[in-house]
Amino acid sequence: MLQSSTGFILLMSSIVISAILVAVVLSLSFSGFFTRFNILDSYNKEASLALAEACGEIAVLKLMQDNTYLGTELVNIGDNSCYVQPISSGSYQISTTAKVPDNDGGAVSNILIELDPVTLGVNRWREEY
Repeated sequence: MLQSSTGFILLMSSIVISAILVAVVLSLSFSGFFTRFNILDSYNKEASLALAEACGEIAVLKLMQDNTYLGTELVNIGDNSCYVQPISSGSYQISTTAKVPDNDGGAVSNILIELDPVTLGVNRWREEY
C-alpha cells in the first residue's frame, strides 16, 4: 500500500510542476509578444512627433516669408502629411497635427509653437496632449 501511495504522490507532483512550468513559459512568451507592440507604438509616436515638428518648421518659415500666412493647409512630407491649423491674423501661435497610420490606430502628435510678435523668434515649442 505504501508503494501505490508513493507513486500517486510522485505523479501528482510531476503534474503540478509541469503545470507551473507551462504557466511560466506562457507568461514569458506573452510578455515578449506584447513588448513587440510597445516598441511599434513607440516607433509610431516618434515618427508622428517628427512629422508634426517638420510641419511646424515649414509653417514658421512660411510665416516669416509672408506675415499674412494663415495656415489651414495640408503639408505633404514624403509619403506622409500633416496639417497646419488655422492661424488667426495677428496671432503668433502655430498649431500642427500629424498622424502616422497603423493597423491598430497609429499615433497622433500635436505641436504648439508660440512666436515672439516682434522678432518671430520661437518663445515656446511644445507637444500638446
